[in-house]
Amino acid sequence: MGTGSSTRGQSIAVRPVQSATINDKGVKQQLSSTPIIPPKQPENHTIYSVEGTQKQSIEKEENAMNSTKDEITKGDNTAPATTDLSTEDKTVEKTPRSDGDQKDQPAETGVSKSAVKSASEEQEEHDDTATKSEEKTKTVLTEEDIEVLKTQAFKSVEKNLAILSDIEGHLRENGLFNQDFKRATFNLQSANFALKKASFEVNKNFKEELGDVIVELGGVKTVCDVVVFCQKKGYYSAEDKLIQGIWIPLINCTIVLINFTDGSPKYAPLLAEHGEFLSSVSEALQQMQTKHLENNIREKDQKLLESYLSIIHNMAQSETTVTELRDHGFVELHLPFLKSSNDKVLLTCLATLADLVDESQAKHLETDGEFFKFLLKFLKSAISDKHRRCKGWSARELARTIRRISKNDVNKKGLVSQGCLPVLVSLTESAYEDEQIEAFGALWMLSFDKENQDVILQDDSVMGSLLKNRTSQCKKIKNSCNGALWNMREKLSSIAKYKELGKEFRRDEQEKAPSVGEGRGHVMISYQWANQPLIKKIRDSLQENGIKCWMDIDDMQGSTLNAMARAVERADIVLICYSKKYYDSPNCRAEAEYAFTLKKPMIPLKMERNYQAREWLGFILGSKLFFEFTDKYPFESKMSALIKEVLTRQKKSVPDKPIISHTAPVTTEKKETMGSKPKVKAQASEVVKNWKENDVLRWINHHKLPSSKFSSLTGMEIAFLQVLRQESPDFFYKTLNEMLKIKDLPTLAKFAFALEDTLV
Repeated sequence: MGTGSSTRGQSIAVRPVQSATINDKGVKQQLSSTPIIPPKQPENHTIYSVEGTQKQSIEKEENAMNSTKDEITKGDNTAPATTDLSTEDKTVEKTPRSDGDQKDQPAETGVSKSAVKSASEEQEEHDDTATKSEEKTKTVLTEEDIEVLKTQAFKSVEKNLAILSDIEGHLRENGLFNQDFKRATFNLQSANFALKKASFEVNKNFKEELGDVIVELGGVKTVCDVVVFCQKKGYYSAEDKLIQGIWIPLINCTIVLINFTDGSPKYAPLLAEHGEFLSSVSEALQQMQTKHLENNIREKDQKLLESYLSIIHNMAQSETTVTELRDHGFVELHLPFLKSSNDKVLLTCLATLADLVDESQAKHLETDGEFFKFLLKFLKSAISDKHRRCKGWSARELARTIRRISKNDVNKKGLVSQGCLPVLVSLTESAYEDEQIEAFGALWMLSFDKENQDVILQDDSVMGSLLKNRTSQCKKIKNSCNGALWNMREKLSSIAKYKELGKEFRRDEQEKAPSVGEGRGHVMISYQWANQPLIKKIRDSLQENGIKCWMDIDDMQGSTLNAMARAVERADIVLICYSKKYYDSPNCRAEAEYAFTLKKPMIPLKMERNYQAREWLGFILGSKLFFEFTDKYPFESKMSALIKEVLTRQKKSVPDKPIISHTAPVTTEKKETMGSKPKVKAQASEVVKNWKENDVLRWINHHKLPSSKFSSLTGMEIAFLQVLRQESPDFFYKTLNEMLKIKDLPTLAKFAFALEDTLV
C-alpha cells in the first residue's frame, strides 16, 4: 500500500465541538433520555472545526491585501456560523487542533465521504465524550424555531447566490475577489448547518428543501461557475504563496457542492450538465495525482483533491450521471488512486469505482484481495462503533460499496474468500433497516457464484439469516433473501435439512411449467426499470400486431420471484432488454438465467448505445441477433423488424407494414386524439409523458420555475396540463390555483410559457 505521509493507523483525538449559540429561541429544554438503540449519527453529520474562524481569516486576508501580501493566514477555513456573517455578535464553534494535518481545515462539511474529516480509526474517546456532551447540551427546537431558522437560511442563500452570480463585478483590480464575495461563499456553505441542532429527520428534510431552493435560484450553475473560474485562475502565486482571495471562494464552493450532492442526490445530474465543471475537476485531479501518490502534495492541493473526489463519489451514486462520468474518463482517472497511502482517498476511490466500472474494468478492484481486506476492516470497525461509523463512513455506505463491487463476477469469489460473509451476517442483525437492506443485497449478489453457494450452504449463520428473513415485512429484504435461496434451489434439495425448501422451489417449477403441446404462450419482456417508458412503447406496438405480451407492471401477482418464474415458464419467447443497468440488477439476472436454464428462445434488445454484454450476460446472449433501440436508429424501423421476427418465430402471418405505436400509454388507457392541433406539439406531449424525474427537474431548472411547487409533478401530469391548457383554459388555471396553490401572476406566467417549451 505504500508508506510516506500516510495517515493510516494514526490515532487522532478529536474533541467534541462546542455548540454554537443560534439565538435565544434555540434553547427550550434539556434532554437526558437514553435511546433504546445506539445513537446512530446521520451519514454525513460529523463536524470538525479548527482554532480561529474563517471570518477572522477573511479579515486578516483583507489586511494582508492592503499591504500587498498574499500569504497563508492561520485558521483560514473553520466551522461556519449558522447565520449570515454580515450580522453581528456571532458565536462560532471552536475545537483545538489535534495534529498538524488538521491545520487550516476547510469549513465544516459534514460529509462522510470527504477526507476533509480527520476522525481516528479508534473513535472510542471521541464517541464517549460526544455522547455525554449531547446528553448535556441537546436542545429541542420548536416548530416555530425551525421555521424561523429555515427562513433565515433560505434568505441567506438567495442573497449570497446573487452576489456569487456576479463574478466579474466582485473582482478587484489585482484580479482577486473582494471581501463581500468571500463572505458570500462562506455564508452559503454555512446555510447547510442552520438546523444542526434539530433532529436527524428534520435536518435531513431541511437539506432536501435547501437543495430545492438552490436549484430554484439557479445556484448549481452559479457555484460551479465560481469553482471553474477559481480553478482556472489558480490559487497559488508565482512565488508559491497561497492566494486566499481565490482559495477561500474555491474551497467553500466545493464544500457547498459536496453537501448539496449529498443532501439532494436527485440533483446530482445538474452538475454534469454544467458545460465546464466535470472537465475542470478532471483536469485538476490529473494535475494533483502524481504529487499525491508521491506523498509530496501541498496541503491545500490535498484538501481540494479530497473535496473533488467526494463530489464525484456523490455524483456516481446517481445512475443518471454514471455514463457522463465514464465519458469524462473518471474511471481511468480514479484507478491510479488505488495506490494511495491515504486511507480516506483510497476508500473514496474504491466506492466511486464500485459504481463506475463495467464488467471489463472490474478486475482492477480484485488484485490480490488487499482492497477487499481494507474495505472489510473498515466495515467491521463501523459495526462495532456505537455511532455505526469508521472515519466518517457509515456502516450502510460501506456495505453498499461491497454490494456494488460484488455485482461483477470477477469479484464475487474474492470477497467471500476474504471473509465477507460473517461481516455481512453481523450487519443483517443490525437495528437499522437500511443497513440490513445493503447486507442482504450483497448476499444475494454473492449467491450467483456457484462456488460461493457451496460456502453459503455450509454456513449455518448465513443460511439461518436468509431463512429467518425470507418472510420479512421489508419488501427489499424479503426479495433479496428469496432471491439468494432461489439461486441455490438445485443444491438445497441435496442437503437433508434444506431438502423440503428445495422441493418447494422445484415443485413450483414443475407445477407451473406448461405441458408439451399446450397452446403458444406470451412474449415475456425482461427489462430494467430505467427503460420502462420505451419498453411500454415496444410492448404496445407488439400488442397492436396481435402479439400477447407480459411485463411485470401488468401481471404482477404474489411475490416478485413467483411472478417472474411463472412469466418465464409460460413464455414462448423472452425479450432480453439489456444494458449496463440490466447487467447490474440481480432481478434481471435471475430472469435471464432462468430463461436460459429452461432453454427459452430469446431475442436481445440493446437499450444502451455502445454497451457490450460481458460475463454472465454475454454468455447468455452469445452471438444472437439483436435489435438496437437507442437513438442510433429510428424507432419505427427497428420496431417493424422486431415485430416481423416475433411473428415469424410464432409462425404467424407477417404483415407488410406492421402497426407501430407512437405513444407509450398504460394498457387500460385510451389514446388521446389531438385533432387539428399542430403535430409538433402532439409529439412533444408524447415525449413529456415519458419523462423521468431527472427530465422534470431539468425542465424546471431550465425555465427557473420554483421547484418547491413543481418538482412533485410527473411527466404524465405535465403532458396532461399541456392538453388541459389547450382544451380547457379555465379549468387549467383553476387547477393551478386550487391544486398547485399557484396564486401569483409571475409564477403563473412562467409556468404557462414553460409548457410551450418542453423540448429541453
